[in-house]
Amino acid sequence: LGTSDRVVVGTGGYLSPHAYILGQSITLGSNCVVAAGVRLDGTIAAGDNCSFNLHSTVAGKVTLGHDVRVATGASLWGFDHAHDDPGRPIICQGIVSRGIEIGDDVWIGANAVVTDGVRIGSHVIVAAGAVVTRNIPDYAVAAGNPARIIRDRRARRSAGTDKGTAS
Repeated sequence: LGTSDRVVVGTGGYLSPHAYILGQSITLGSNCVVAAGVRLDGTIAAGDNCSFNLHSTVAGKVTLGHDVRVATGASLWGFDHAHDDPGRPIICQGIVSRGIEIGDDVWIGANAVVTDGVRIGSHVIVAAGAVVTRNIPDYAVAAGNPARIIRDRRARRSAGTDKGTAS
């Protein structure tokens, strides 16, 4: 799709004219898709074949590997408000950013939230509505608030178990 001063999009991708591209530096690999209502805001680098579905948000410092799916309404917040001084309003304390790192072949389910400082390994599924506040290792399926590992994707499943964990 092209290049601008702050946005670089690889070949074969789609950037909706109804997306909100606000960041300082956004790099999307080949064949990435950014749907309507998506907010990309910060310093974001995505590998090839990533998708950002309706009304998802990626903000702050966020690095995504290849083949990452960010489902509808999911939010990745690669920054936080400083809040160490209870005597000062939070708005006056600035922003801190450790960033978020996401491996390859990851599915972030609908309305999930990933907070600053988290690393999500490769081949991970984050269930719909999960709130990820801690690192998740490769091949994990994580769900809940706060998100916990509910299984390893490499483990065999019994018939009729684990009926859909992400959306």
